[in-house]
Amino acid sequence: MAGKKFAAVREKLTLTQQEFAQRVEMSIANVRRIEGERTTSIRPEYFRNLANLLEISHERLTEILRPSNGDALPPGVSPNADTLPIPEWDIDLRASAWADVPVARLDTDNPEQQAAIAAGRFRLRIIGTCMEPEYLDGQTVEFQIVRADAEPLEPGRDYAVCRSDGTATFKRLVRVDEEVLVLAALNRREYPDRITVPRQEVCRVAKVLYRLTPPPPVKVPKG
Repeated sequence: MAGKKFAAVREKLTLTQQEFAQRVEMSIANVRRIEGERTTSIRPEYFRNLANLLEISHERLTEILRPSNGDALPPGVSPNADTLPIPEWDIDLRASAWADVPVARLDTDNPEQQAAIAAGRFRLRIIGTCMEPEYLDGQTVEFQIVRADAEPLEPGRDYAVCRSDGTATFKRLVRVDEEVLVLAALNRREYPDRITVPRQEVCRVAKVLYRLTPPPPVKVPKG
């Protein structure tokens, strides 16, 4: 959730932070934390109250508050840390455009993967430079699973694309039609080739929600 967009919703209602907190039945401290972008999480009951206050659907409110593509979070901020657990895996794209990643074969009997299904989210730690400079080697990115029947894929957005063979990739969507997805790395100097994926091979697609700020590199003393 983007704090500035959250504040814009409150201001559109012409409510002070105190009035808004009372109407949504949350603490004013939480309102200030969200608007100040010190957290990005909001409990489901508060989210429901806000949707009811605006007289819009849960899905519409999600779209209104959704951050722009790949918004980075401040250091130490973890989206939804106080709600649903979000599983995290590595995706190593150094040697190949595709990597073996558990999210490509979600198993309802696996507790960790059940969490991804329940939350509709997962995180991937990017290994490699194919998506630099926007996504750094070692950086963790959070994704939202896209329902193909409810949300069209958007060229120009960045997606994790999973195939039915258990592999996945992370690329920018260049083109989409009824037959194929065309993907490209952002680091075109090292990875110039586009990838064409038949839609019949795709089992899951997830869009970027956040780039979690990576820890600073460890400095090795000289000498």
